[in-house]
Amino acid sequence: MKHRIFSIASLALASVAAVPLAAQSVVATPTNTQGWGVVDPTDVRGGGSVAITGAYPENGNGSLQLQMNASNIGGTAKAAYTDYFAPYGEGYALSTYNSGSFDWLRSSSSTVQSQFAPTYQLIGQSANGGFTTFVWENVYQTNAAATTDSWVHVGDMTNQLFWVSGGHGCGFDGGTQLFMTLANWSNNSCLGASNISAVAIDIGSGWNGNNSGAATFDGAADNVNVGFTGGFNKTTNFEVSDSTVPEPSSIALLGTGLFGLVPMVRRRRKR
Repeated sequence: MKHRIFSIASLALASVAAVPLAAQSVVATPTNTQGWGVVDPTDVRGGGSVAITGAYPENGNGSLQLQMNASNIGGTAKAAYTDYFAPYGEGYALSTYNSGSFDWLRSSSSTVQSQFAPTYQLIGQSANGGFTTFVWENVYQTNAAATTDSWVHVGDMTNQLFWVSGGHGCGFDGGTQLFMTLANWSNNSCLGASNISAVAIDIGSGWNGNNSGAATFDGAADNVNVGFTGGFNKTTNFEVSDSTVPEPSSIALLGTGLFGLVPMVRRRRKR
């Protein structure tokens, strides 16, 4: 019986140890967004919209749906969903960014140019105090049309190309930006010293469409990861409800429950 007790205890320890203390895997729902969706008047405009819905479920019952409608003439529509995981101006050094990935989907009903898909953005403050955003965009990774009606996984973003928005004081913005990996951006004396405090998923803001100038987009994003050397690593799974996806805390409780079985076994042996 002692061997059995030790086996139960070992299983409990393994269950708890399987959850890295530094990493977070959270489920964001409409009623518990896990810090996402900070109110900002520039996040949604010109016919853009963003919400956690069940329209495009991936590995659960929902995802983050992003849309812009046919009134998007001249590329004015925008929709962004942002997670400020640190106070602006603080956060984590760009050079310590070591983990990034997300999944995106573009519906075939979208009329915006075929290369466009949801973007992944790192938001922070540069060395001169300016608001700066490093933007990953599908259209700048490949000139091929985006896959439609199925999920696309983007992994190891540390080696992919980003451009810069808002780096005015550092000499990079608009049409003057370069497309470089974050490691290369880290070598820039101004932008390389940026502190990253937020991650965002975004559509629009300059996305023009068909010959009439109008454009629509419908799609989604899910399983957004951002991580830095030194401990912070967060993956967010967007769901309509979290009843189908266990969180790390639930797994830890399972381990606690298994520990609780040990005295029960001992009591049975005494009988």
